[in-house]
Amino acid sequence: MQFEFTQDEALIAETFRRFADRNLRPATADADREAKIPAALLAQGAELGLYADAVPERAGGYLEGAYSHRSRAIRGLSLGWACPAMGEVFERGVELALLLGEVGGFDDVLADLATSEGSAVLVRNDGRLGILPDGDSAMVLGFFPAVFGAAFSKWLAIASLEPGAEGLYLISLADCGRSSAVAETWRASGAERIEMGGTQARIITRDTDRITRMLDEAKVSLAARAIGAARAAIEFAEAYAADRVQFHQPIGQFESLRELIDTNRVSIEAGEALVLRAAAELDSKSGPVTLASMAQRFSADVIRKSAVDAVQIYGGYGYVNEYPVEKLMRDATAFAVRFGSESFERVRRG
Repeated sequence: MQFEFTQDEALIAETFRRFADRNLRPATADADREAKIPAALLAQGAELGLYADAVPERAGGYLEGAYSHRSRAIRGLSLGWACPAMGEVFERGVELALLLGEVGGFDDVLADLATSEGSAVLVRNDGRLGILPDGDSAMVLGFFPAVFGAAFSKWLAIASLEPGAEGLYLISLADCGRSSAVAETWRASGAERIEMGGTQARIITRDTDRITRMLDEAKVSLAARAIGAARAAIEFAEAYAADRVQFHQPIGQFESLRELIDTNRVSIEAGEALVLRAAAELDSKSGPVTLASMAQRFSADVIRKSAVDAVQIYGGYGYVNEYPVEKLMRDATAFAVRFGSESFERVRRG
């Protein structure tokens, strides 16, 4: 496996790190406080191709040839580093665009996915929905208490592996009951409560291998953003420890604290390597991949520990929302359950 970035990958890494550092991170605190992403940032994401890169050219997108999940993981490291909530909004719709591009017949939806305001959010049916398939359509009953990214989306894609209701179902969010959801994690992601009372859905596929593959693609992207967020937490903590003085020396010079930071850095580097390997597996195989669930499980552990340890290094200040590690500790919780419960994913073996 190739660990060094190619010239194109290095350019992607540099471009998105600059975007994350100069554009996203300065807006993170206000976006979290106001629970919304500035429209200007969404437009800048569109200029970078974040919505259209997985949409085929025939439908108004940029994709020609094979999609690179490794390149997506590389940019995800920077998006997660800047703000997990914004990363979720910028990355939504990719998996659905790739699948619709393969199956054909959904160019109207693909055209929407190429825009910042018409994208789709992917959710997994965890058994809370009643789904009644009937030919090419289905009736869906139930609700999701909080769907991240829904406020910025036009479509809802439901991936279901429940016996008797296996399938990928597409619903227009205009046909659903929608209300703002109170979420302590990923506040800026535009989470909404989505209710379906017999809502009609289009069936995209009932191929469980393809649905599993789609979820694997989402998990690897999620894992990349988790590792980016973990790196941010430890960088914040290390900078604070270099400035905070106790007993006439920076606390970052204390051996126990230095060991705590170094231990997290080892986990972060290991997590990044696993994410890139999982992404490379997606690029080299057409079906489900084993490493996707492993990457999500490991990265969820890494961000949780890094965020908690960062708060510990800040001491009491770490729980104050004026400091960035408080937000990262809240945001860490969503990574473990976004596409399947932690107990289920610990670990699915393909």
